Amino acid sequence: MVKIWGDNWLPRSGAFRVSSPWNTLPRDATVSFLIDDDLNTWNRELVETIFWEEEAQTILSIPIGNRSSNDKLLWHHDRTGYFTVKTAYSVHQEKKKAIREAEVGGPSTQFTRNWSWIWRTSIPPKIRLFLWNCCTRSLPVKERLRDRKVIEDSICVRCGCASESIIHCLLKCSYARQVWALSEVPFVVYNSELEDVEAWIKSVHSKSDAKEFGLFAVISWWIWFSRNKFIWKASDIQPLTLCAFAGKFFTRFQQSMLRNSSPKPNRALGSWSSPPNGYIKVNMDAACNNDGVIGIGLIARDCVGDCVGWRGITINLPLSPEASEAMAALRAVEFSLEKGWRNLIIEGDCLSVIQGISDLKLSAGVLGSIFEDIIVLAKDFHSFKALHVFREHNVAAHSLAKLASTGFVFSSLLPCSILEIVLSDSC
Repeated sequence: MVKIWGDNWLPRSGAFRVSSPWNTLPRDATVSFLIDDDLNTWNRELVETIFWEEEAQTILSIPIGNRSSNDKLLWHHDRTGYFTVKTAYSVHQEKKKAIREAEVGGPSTQFTRNWSWIWRTSIPPKIRLFLWNCCTRSLPVKERLRDRKVIEDSICVRCGCASESIIHCLLKCSYARQVWALSEVPFVVYNSELEDVEAWIKSVHSKSDAKEFGLFAVISWWIWFSRNKFIWKASDIQPLTLCAFAGKFFTRFQQSMLRNSSPKPNRALGSWSSPPNGYIKVNMDAACNNDGVIGIGLIARDCVGDCVGWRGITINLPLSPEASEAMAALRAVEFSLEKGWRNLIIEGDCLSVIQGISDLKLSAGVLGSIFEDIIVLAKDFHSFKALHVFREHNVAAHSLAKLASTGFVFSSLLPCSILEIVLSDSC
């Protein structure tokens, strides 16, 4: 049993324990004290009385399933709820960054600077990373290794004339100067006073077109590759040969980009598709208004596109967008069981929810209880499928959800604006 005070159970970054002072309930009270067993919902009045506003909203945003299940440990930093080394590393890096910023009294320049211009360039990913390493002074040239007390001598191994900085390695070294003289990049000019490698790269970027800058980046990478080969394998690449290799490498990359840039299918083409004969398809969606009120829209249609049922639901809870979509899926299944339909397809535009229903391994997180409810209820159908569809093909349910989020009072008839969409879909 999870204790309200003392255990880690709030799904928020940084502080998983309750900070609100203990009062009213016993000090060892468990989270179950906060749930209304009759309604199977949070006891909103009690939660808002006991906890600070921010924590009350966090608690009320946790969806509660219909089934009683054992408590389980979840890894907060991954949507699936499962621990992974990748997410642990990301959390560790974020904490290191926060500590570093606290020590210097604010965000460091290196981490706040906008590098999006690098990531948008049309060059191979490893070369984008190489440019980023250059601009952040992360490339392990001898000067940097000396500063970090790894080596004592920082003299360039190629020319032996100067300390090997990044700008020296890529531009000022006699080897690099020969390469650039033989290259087809027009804006790389030797400047003995230039020391800022980032300013140099940005200068070339501003003066070049996409093809010229791409070739510049590739040649820079090949100069670095040649330098490493010279040091570690005592082998060298002649400047003219390097230019030929770099040009061929970049040409192949451009050709592969052209092959992979086939037009993407237009999501807007097509419309709602009817289910097979004997099936009912329930389209579902959730929407949230400016006041945080959730609306759920359910539209049920048969194989000829006729609307055989619908429902607009309003939920006054601070649910996340994904939790709202998951709740819409649960309500769609419950609605279908009430109607007595036994061959069911539910269709929604939230891919993560559809994946969670289809594979419980992906849904051990906060939404796991809702997905478990859906999967258990789905066993009562002869046939059950959960399908993903683009929003452009889910317009009727989306429009109904938006209407429900306004608090609209529905009658027994489908609103005219929604009926028009349903009729248009069946044409």
